[in-house]
Order: sequence, then C-alpha cells, then structure tokens
Amino acid sequence: MEKSGITQYNLNALALNQDAVFIYIPIKDNAPADSKTNDAVFATQRALNAKGVRLGLYSLTPNSPDYSGFAKLYQLPTILVASKGKGMTNVSGEVTETKLLQAYVTSSRAGGCCPPGAAPAGRKCPVKS
Repeated sequence: MEKSGITQYNLNALALNQDAVFIYIPIKDNAPADSKTNDAVFATQRALNAKGVRLGLYSLTPNSPDYSGFAKLYQLPTILVASKGKGMTNVSGEVTETKLLQAYVTSSRAGGCCPPGAAPAGRKCPVKS
C-alpha cells in the first residue's frame, strides 16, 4: 500500500478524484502490511476498478496528528474503508478480499459521512463529496 503521512485534511485533496479509499493504519511500530493483506487489498482494488470504482490506497503513519484518534477507536492494524460522501468502516484481524469488498459495500451504502464514533472527536470524516 502507498506509504504517506496523510492527515484527514490532506486526504480530501489526495482523494478528490477517487470514489473510495482504503487507509492502512499500522500498529505503533509502523510495521508494513503483510503480503496476505497486500494481496487482498490489490485484488479488491482490481475488482472495484473493473466495476468503475476509483479506489485510492493510503497509509496513516504513527507520527500523523490523526493517528492517536484512530488508534483509540480501532484494533490495530486495521484498514479503514471510506466511500466519498457516504460512510466509513474498517477491517481488522484477518484481511481478505471478501471482507474488504463487504466493507466497501457497507461504506458505500451508509446514509451519512461517518457512523458515530468513526472519526476522532472534533474531526470531520476524511472523505467528502
């Protein structure tokens, strides 16, 4: 997955032309995603691209100002799945293509930007329309 020290504020600019994003949030030691996770992410990206969905892949590094807020909300490592103008969910534990596709469908059908508690306190959802 792409390594970048993104924040919620610059994610909006990075994801401007994308329909959804996957954001990998590592454990505190910044360990990269394992090969099984990477394979699942790239297979999901190919499947969604084939359906016309533009998917961006990002990583949130532990030195990002937003890291601690997400670390309090989710079991790390995790992959946040956010759909532009819709919702956000996550996949932790064993990451598979099926789980990521299910998470995408869930996030794309959500009624609001983020479900309660999905964004750190005082912050807006990272992906806007």
